[in-house]
Amino acid sequence: MFIHEWERLVITGIYHVNVNCTDIERSRAFYELLGFRVVAEFEEKDNPSLNKGLGIPASHTQALFLKAGRGRDATLIDLVQWRRPVSPPKGEVEKDIAALGVPRIALKAENLLRLYEDLKAKGVEFVSEPQQLAFPEFGTEPLFCVCLDPDGLLIELVEV
Repeated sequence: MFIHEWERLVITGIYHVNVNCTDIERSRAFYELLGFRVVAEFEEKDNPSLNKGLGIPASHTQALFLKAGRGRDATLIDLVQWRRPVSPPKGEVEKDIAALGVPRIALKAENLLRLYEDLKAKGVEFVSEPQQLAFPEFGTEPLFCVCLDPDGLLIELVEV
């Protein structure tokens, strides 16, 4: 059987999810509340290969790689504050769940009811209390709720 070269090319997983923010320290504190830990901290100023790869003429960023979980189930977030170009202010319309792009990140959680109470007590804004979600076709009823990160990104917390 003949295999085309393109058939061997596969995506093996998500390397990281990029989350832009307006205040990296404020966002860092939020994601650390969720259990993420900083695994790398860096600043990029007019890196020619980065600028070329992103298709922008000039850049200056402060960034953190934050990781939650271990092994194959670990999640990596690239938290970035853009100094140049500056991120535009986030509008209310962008909080819309149907917005194009990545309006929501769903994170696996344990002890969701306790996590919800703890985060709420620390001032995290929630759009819903924990809800049981019936998925009869999958034979599962995960518990989930949604909160906002400091810049309004919807963060879904799911206990399966």
